[in-house]
Amino acid sequence: MVEIRHVLCPVDFSDFSRRALDHAIALAKWYGSRLSVLYVYHVPTAGMALSSLPVAPAAEMVMLSPADREQLRQQLRAFTPADAVKNVPVEFVVAEGNVATEILAEAQRADSDSGPVPPHHCGCRFFGCVPSRPEVRDVASRGDRRAFDSAAGH
Repeated sequence: MVEIRHVLCPVDFSDFSRRALDHAIALAKWYGSRLSVLYVYHVPTAGMALSSLPVAPAAEMVMLSPADREQLRQQLRAFTPADAVKNVPVEFVVAEGNVATEILAEAQRADSDSGPVPPHHCGCRFFGCVPSRPEVRDVASRGDRRAFDSAAGH
């Protein structure tokens, strides 16, 4: 049986990320894991100019103030259904920078906090194996862990 100690769910406050968060909550409950809900404030970086065009001065980076960070953390709390996470330890994380880089950094921090996630027998580290196939979602919603693992191909 796979053991998942930590679930990281990056969100952007869209309907798609709300659905991803619902799945992350279900996984965290299922495995008795802790959950980190992450929002990354994208800090634009100056692009490289083409050689035939004049180089524009570097734009000032707009960083979040402590008050802005706390407001975003509160928005993450509001975005997360309180009744759904009542028995799940949840951490609300706000980062800033390149979105992909910050998500990877948070995943690495989470791995170092709880140890590496063991690879699944298919080599996917489980996250890619939470399939969106309807039969698997149906089994998962019924709460039968063995049937879920079987339907997911594990």
